Amino acid sequence: MQKDSISFKIPAIRLFQRETEGKAIYVGVIKASDLSSHPQERFRIAYFDRENKNAGYQRRLQDNKVEKLKEFILKETKTPLFPTAILVNSREMLDFKEISKGVGTLHVNEPLFVIDGQHRVTAWRAIVDETDLADKWKDYEFPIVLMSGFKILEEMEQFYVINSRQTKIKTDLVHSLLLEFEKKDETRNLVKEKDKWIPRAVVITENLNKSGAWKDRIGYDSDSDLMRKTRVIQATSVVGALKHLFVGNKKLFDIENPKIDEWIKFLNDYWEIIADIYPNAVNNANDYSLMKTVGINVMHILLADKSYDLGLGIEQKEELLKKMRETLVRAAISDIPEDFWRSDVSKQTRERGRYAGAFSSSAGHKRLATAIFINRFD
Repeated sequence: MQKDSISFKIPAIRLFQRETEGKAIYVGVIKASDLSSHPQERFRIAYFDRENKNAGYQRRLQDNKVEKLKEFILKETKTPLFPTAILVNSREMLDFKEISKGVGTLHVNEPLFVIDGQHRVTAWRAIVDETDLADKWKDYEFPIVLMSGFKILEEMEQFYVINSRQTKIKTDLVHSLLLEFEKKDETRNLVKEKDKWIPRAVVITENLNKSGAWKDRIGYDSDSDLMRKTRVIQATSVVGALKHLFVGNKKLFDIENPKIDEWIKFLNDYWEIIADIYPNAVNNANDYSLMKTVGINVMHILLADKSYDLGLGIEQKEELLKKMRETLVRAAISDIPEDFWRSDVSKQTRERGRYAGAFSSSAGHKRLATAIFINRFD
């Protein structure tokens, strides 16, 4: 490898932490075009090899992640920002020419091993390599943190700390962010087509929590410890159960023609019917599974199935709600009485599997909804 072929200079600032002699850390700025020029020599990725465990530590590149980044840059927003730094290491010391008080020019003439940011590097490299896109994006700048003189074991340490100590965003926060993105023209494209139902479901969930059978029953990660004790189900579970009404060929709600207030009123009326048929299971919700994940999924699957079978939509809500009441009353006086929803059941009942908790999987939700629908518990 000719070092001249990979050599480039960047403005940089030296940081002083607890690095030992012969090592240094710099923060600099790099352009997208620098990622494309001599990419295999300049920026290397040390992949983990089971046969040679000292060779590397990186996970294999995931093409779908690269494509998602490219889509974000090129389609989802007009002003893509990447303020977080790419982290790399040169296993040999780099030459730094100080101009004033830690500020200077860093001469990079050694391979840089990517510790964090391999998908960003690959995505930007692919964009700049496309002739039609190069002129527009070649001068895009990134912050980059360069470790100088650190060995592979220290790279592994940084890789481990970065990837094992991060806290994932809570699902209900993700849902709330999607709702905010949906409200504004400049961020609306961030909400994927398959996720368009989520902002609507978030609004419905928030409103269900304000009145009717669900009032103050729905919990959020931001709730205090004291408040959580009074909640029955998490908002993420309610949003997830609403998906049955938005997605698939049996969907009841049309996201292209949103009628949020009407949907909220309809669902409150539906759950008031359920509360009328199973009063103890609603009033003492913590002792039953009706208003927990099993129950809300079953009731929403049942609603979607019945609506589809009858050919009744929100426009015929009075007739649809009447049919739902009839279906649930039949179930309550036959195979699905109120005690079926109890959380604490006898050993005998548990062994027979004749209680709602035995249907806690997605497949179980569908089976139980079908049993209520056809009024037969096999």
